[in-house]
Amino acid sequence: MNEEQQPMQYQPTPTEESMGFGYFQAPQKVGDETIKWQLDPVDVIEEIEYYLKAYMRTPEGWKPNDFNAKPMMTAEGINCFLGTLRNYLNKNVVLSNLTETDVKVIMRDVCRTLRVFLVSNHKQFEIKKKNWDQIKFNAENQIFAFLLRAKDNGERLRWMKTQQIMEQHTTVEETPKKKFGLF
Repeated sequence: MNEEQQPMQYQPTPTEESMGFGYFQAPQKVGDETIKWQLDPVDVIEEIEYYLKAYMRTPEGWKPNDFNAKPMMTAEGINCFLGTLRNYLNKNVVLSNLTETDVKVIMRDVCRTLRVFLVSNHKQFEIKKKNWDQIKFNAENQIFAFLLRAKDNGERLRWMKTQQIMEQHTTVEETPKKKFGLF
């Protein structure tokens, strides 16, 4: 392929780079490893952790941002906050079968839990009130996306269909081919 025919690669803007966008790396794996990677919330939790630490993602990994921003809370606060989020960001949740009402009830609980965490721990963990909305918004959006994956059995059905397709593909490949249809 010559230079003119090569597809354009996405280049994040300076603002996106400073916020850590544009460098999300999907694994180069197939099969069970891909499924494990897609169900594992570690990347989502890591994104939130580094957001709270005021880091940005670069091609070389996470590093402090260029704007001299301060972490949104202490290291102990970040660990406690992430512990709270892990109650909602896990494989059991994403593989659940939630109704729309379930999602609403859980999100109401999430909003209340995060608000109580921020209000009751802001002095101990040095959380500035001006950051409360940003912290809540970031966490709530990630949790909401996870819950939507579980709505109406969505994620489980998707994986069951994927497994069926993979099994059919494997079965077709393993079937011996007959010559000229005689035997």
